[in-house]
Amino acid sequence: MREKYMNSNLYLTWVFVVLTMWLGAMSVICLSHEEIVIIGLFDAVVCLGYIVVILIYISTPCTFYAKDYMVTFHTPFIGKESIKYRDIKDVWITRSCNVRRFGKSTWTETIHFRLENETSEFSAQMNIDLGSADLKAKTLTEQMESSNFTNLKNFIEEKLIIPNV
Repeated sequence: MREKYMNSNLYLTWVFVVLTMWLGAMSVICLSHEEIVIIGLFDAVVCLGYIVVILIYISTPCTFYAKDYMVTFHTPFIGKESIKYRDIKDVWITRSCNVRRFGKSTWTETIHFRLENETSEFSAQMNIDLGSADLKAKTLTEQMESSNFTNLKNFIEEKLIIPNV
């Protein structure tokens, strides 16, 4: 099983935005002083590089590969994380609705893995058609039950037996 999803964790994006703003301000300051113009030009080039990284990060989908014995998540600029099914103690999904301005809302789905010594989680934006979901609650349930992470959770649960805790 191989699927793509859009990462909804924007923490790294905000880190790049803050760094870009700081470098932009530093390059303006350096360019205004004749003796350190070279540093300002260097900062401006690095700032443009950060902008490119931000654009690539927010537009590149993440992927997961589920095999017979493990699942691997690949996130751009962060790397890969592999989880073996034998290490999973529990797996569950949470969903949240984020209401934005002008009534637009987005759904975020997070799959959680409780392992021996840690917990791993991966979040994705859900493609929910709210136009049809508002008409029927059953349609919303069907859309959520057919999401990528729900299918992954079902696939993993077929591969292992999780004891009741």
